[in-house]
Amino acid sequence: MQAGLNSGTFSDATYFDWSEYDLANLREARDSAVVSPKRTRRRRGTHSTACKCADPKYLRPANFSELPKVLRDGYHRAQKRRFSRHPYFVHMRTNAGRERDFRQERQHLLDALAVLLVSGCDIATFNVALNSSQICKALSPKDSRGEVIPGEEVTPSRICRALDLLENYGLIEPYMRRLDPYTKTYLPRHVTLTEQFFKLLQVNLDLLFKEREERLRALAEGILAPGEVMSVKAARQRFFDEKVAQALKVRRERAIEQKRLSRIARSTRLDDRQFQIAAWLINTRPEVSGMTPDDFELLVYHYLRQIKLNFDAEPPG
Repeated sequence: MQAGLNSGTFSDATYFDWSEYDLANLREARDSAVVSPKRTRRRRGTHSTACKCADPKYLRPANFSELPKVLRDGYHRAQKRRFSRHPYFVHMRTNAGRERDFRQERQHLLDALAVLLVSGCDIATFNVALNSSQICKALSPKDSRGEVIPGEEVTPSRICRALDLLENYGLIEPYMRRLDPYTKTYLPRHVTLTEQFFKLLQVNLDLLFKEREERLRALAEGILAPGEVMSVKAARQRFFDEKVAQALKVRRERAIEQKRLSRIARSTRLDDRQFQIAAWLINTRPEVSGMTPDDFELLVYHYLRQIKLNFDAEPPG
């Protein structure tokens, strides 16, 4: 019996279909082919990509003014505990757009950053007194002269990424970046803490907001200056002391002026009064030495008339 047209056997080469064999060889050649990399001028440098400062630390300088008690408690708690190991970062990981835990270098940076943020926080506005560039300098290790050690500094890009991370977790307020129109670079970033940030540090929120209301009231009354770190009680005492000092200064100046006027009034002659006023002007106002004699004499007359000790004298000239 005659074989079919497409039997597929090697015994009848005339009717064998070689298409499947060719496709298999073509697929194998394509998979095994080495794709040459795209030609580019970029080259891998010889620099290290390792983190320059893997474990930054921050310690509040001793010459800084004392923090309010509620912030001082949060500062000491941030020093003793690891901020990056709080369960909040695990619970909110998906909401922050992450899938994995922080790397070890990022953990150390967040721990030091939490200490710095609570140390520089203004309790009235929750604003941090340092911008991103100053935060880099504060966290970088320094030599004996207080200068940042080259090659071991905390870079601004690293701080910006950490702040973006805290913003995604809802620990700092969103910040709109502003571009410098002259240098075409972004301005340093400022940080505003949220209530959730203080919750992670186990700060007493009732005392925090009570102290905040008192400080806002003191700012409105002019007792405190914006960004000043001082308890409201101490600020009020300083305010009262300044007012007393101002009152004493005004009274002292007024007493000296009255004493001088009394001494001038004891002179019955107009010439003696003019002479004393002229001597007083020369001693207290050096700029009058450049005046013409006529102008200086007229100035002495006006001063006598102002203190009502020239009686009915006619003005000179």
